Amino acid sequence: MWSDRLWKQTSTKMNSSEQEMVKHLDQICGPLTVDLNLHSLSEYLATAVTWLRTEYRAEKERLSPSLSFSQQLL
Repeated sequence: MWSDRLWKQTSTKMNSSEQEMVKHLDQICGPLTVDLNLHSLSEYLATAVTWLRTEYRAEKERLSPSLSFSQQLL
């Protein structure tokens, strides 16, 4: 199946932190498979998006003080 082949190709190109995230998602939500029902797929995707948003916000907050400081210099 084309989607299965694409998924395998993508998984070989992931860095270690991306692989860890998928591994953790698989442990929490169950593995992502071609025949996964829509409810399980939705839970998997919602969990992944929540984690990515949390990581984004943390990174943004971490960088904000330095941006605020540089703006104060202007």
